[in-house]
Amino acid sequence: MNIADVLDDMLANFSDLLAEDVPFARENPENYVAWREFVARPDAQKPLMPSMGDYQAMSDAEKASFDLARKMYHNTFGPLTSRTMKKVHDQVIRLAWDNLRTAPGARQGAIVDGQATLGKTTIVLHMGRIYEGLAQRAYEGKGLHGTHVEFIPVVYSSVPSSTTPKKLLQSLNKFYGNPFADRDSEAKLKSRLHDIAVQCGTSLFILDDIHNLHRGNKSADSVNDLIKELANLIPATFVYAGINCEDSVLLMDSRTGGKGRFTQTQYRFALHKVEPFRYDVHLAGESEWLEFLASVEEHLCLLEYRPGWLVQQERYLYLRTEGGIGSLIRLVRAAANAAIRNGSETLTRAGLEDVRLAEGAERYYAEKKAALAAITDSPEAVARLLNAT
Repeated sequence: MNIADVLDDMLANFSDLLAEDVPFARENPENYVAWREFVARPDAQKPLMPSMGDYQAMSDAEKASFDLARKMYHNTFGPLTSRTMKKVHDQVIRLAWDNLRTAPGARQGAIVDGQATLGKTTIVLHMGRIYEGLAQRAYEGKGLHGTHVEFIPVVYSSVPSSTTPKKLLQSLNKFYGNPFADRDSEAKLKSRLHDIAVQCGTSLFILDDIHNLHRGNKSADSVNDLIKELANLIPATFVYAGINCEDSVLLMDSRTGGKGRFTQTQYRFALHKVEPFRYDVHLAGESEWLEFLASVEEHLCLLEYRPGWLVQQERYLYLRTEGGIGSLIRLVRAAANAAIRNGSETLTRAGLEDVRLAEGAERYYAEKKAALAAITDSPEAVARLLNAT
């Protein structure tokens, strides 16, 4: 890969982003204005693909513009839906909808749990986006304009590792643009949050990165108590997302130092596990892994790409990524953009090998590649090896 080409790409990207006055990387929407921008943002549109002959007939400026559009699309397409995403969306949105008419008190909530890079934040963000759209359409359809200070059906916030009850309350009030003073007590912040949530018709709270309530965080217990209290106080559905939540303070009474006693949270929250794809190729039933590879392939903007090639590389791609959505998308995006830069206009095994992934995926690849060479090529044996943790 020619570093000069990469620098040219960076310069073009910077120029485009500065001209559009948008941030280089989208931040999580942590106030309702940014949230609405996220909800309203249209999906990236795939560029119209010319024939190779038409592409070669373009001027240098036209080629540069088209190439940049393709690379930017590779970097922004999605989110890609999986069976897990669809299942979580269906169940949690139904839960939130059903909770709209439940009796006072804590409603059942949901926890989206899994290891890093498996798309949990993407799942809950787009679940909130769908729910917001449904709620806004229902609100407008009933002609309810003016019945709320501002109709804000969804609140999204991430939980930083250094959070305290007061900081979390400030963050949630800030989402609404609800003014507060640093000297305000927790009780006052809590009361203001309750009042604004009711006034704005909020019926879904999403708290991301909830794993930061780990047992090493000295404020975790008090924050955990707060979010349980908020679930009792505010007539809304609470959804949490994080890593290894089953071992966090959220589901465990850390004061006992073990798993003997569990908090009431586990009896009020459905746990939705997000896991890597299982290697299910050539086994009974349809393969979710092959389905997902085919959906990724639809987004490739390469002039010489042979349809079906990505699916044919299913075992290699699983070895490279351990069945993780984040690793797979990173691998394919990087290799596809390199193919545009070097003019090959297609994906190759060599091009994929040039991409360095995160250390966990690289370690899995090294370990499983060596082991795979030593076993017979039966589907069952391969699946046992690749699915073993």
